[in-house]
Amino acid sequence: MRVLDVVFDNHPIFDSNTISFETEDKKILDTIILAGINGSGKTTLLSSIFKTFKKLEDNKFCLDEKDTVNLHLDINEDELEKAPKMIYLPSEVRFQSIHNSNQADEIPLAYCIDDKSTHDIISYIKQAFDKQIFSNPETTVGKSIDAVCDEINSIFSILDMDVYLVGIKDPKTKMPLFRNESGVEFDINGLSSGEKQLFIRLLSLKSLEPEGCVILIDEPEISLHPSWQQRIVEVYQNIGKDNQIIIATHSPHIISSVKRESLKILSKKERWVKVINGENLDETYGVTADMILLDIMGLSTTRHPHIQEKIDELKSMVRNELYETEEFKLLYEDITGVIGTIDQDILLVNIEIARRKGLKNAGH
Repeated sequence: MRVLDVVFDNHPIFDSNTISFETEDKKILDTIILAGINGSGKTTLLSSIFKTFKKLEDNKFCLDEKDTVNLHLDINEDELEKAPKMIYLPSEVRFQSIHNSNQADEIPLAYCIDDKSTHDIISYIKQAFDKQIFSNPETTVGKSIDAVCDEINSIFSILDMDVYLVGIKDPKTKMPLFRNESGVEFDINGLSSGEKQLFIRLLSLKSLEPEGCVILIDEPEISLHPSWQQRIVEVYQNIGKDNQIIIATHSPHIISSVKRESLKILSKKERWVKVINGENLDETYGVTADMILLDIMGLSTTRHPHIQEKIDELKSMVRNELYETEEFKLLYEDITGVIGTIDQDILLVNIEIARRKGLKNAGH
């Protein structure tokens, strides 16, 4: 299944607008990145897609004419036999309580992964161990556990994580045991917040065995190191088969990990949200985070505004031939005391001063 486009009719944020998930030559996109600052409508768009599909499911794929959101889907009836067809991962999955949980036998076509359905990472790992052990009675428990660990660790292999699942701490409780590259072993409580988010989100998605699904992911960058953000799209692409992934993010590292045709830039202008197709932008794949922040996300500077103001003032004084004044020297010392003398802007200031002095000397 694929979402071809989302059609809004008198929507309070998107007005009357159609957001297409096809390229200009009508190729259906397998990966879509909805990028924009907070409040630009990314999460609203994701939740609108999910709620509309849920309503389609509940109403046997018929919508009321008064609905403000509609979906055009590429789907056939045979695909509907295997659930789920749409999976929604919210911005953060909580797992404060540690207790056993069993998934419902019947999974709906529209499925939301949240703290109510996942409960805790331990439950998923324990279920994976149990399934492997009971479905392979001729295999030793140790080999079954190793097989589960290898399968789970393979999901995270491209992230170059320092932590690996190596087994269980207690055969009775099947408490998962982890080990870092230093050889230190610890239980679930030893994982960082980012590692916990990765394990619970990715394992809960994998447990659904998505095939031909639309997977909606809100802000996957939360709690993740920038190096993981650079590769997290690829990780999600490798889970399941033949899925369409729609991600809402404001991470420059995620934005630069996909080609521009996969991008939809959302920006709020007064009351309405404007959507810009990535095909109308310069290439974003492999571009630096600074360029994404400045050119795509609309930041005026990647520096702290207070420092940028001082640098702008310094440059203005150079343009006005005030670089030999005491005021300039004090400002220069103030700035370089913070950012150093090899900063790119400071080097450019020094070059410009040298150029201007050279012109003056040549004039004499």
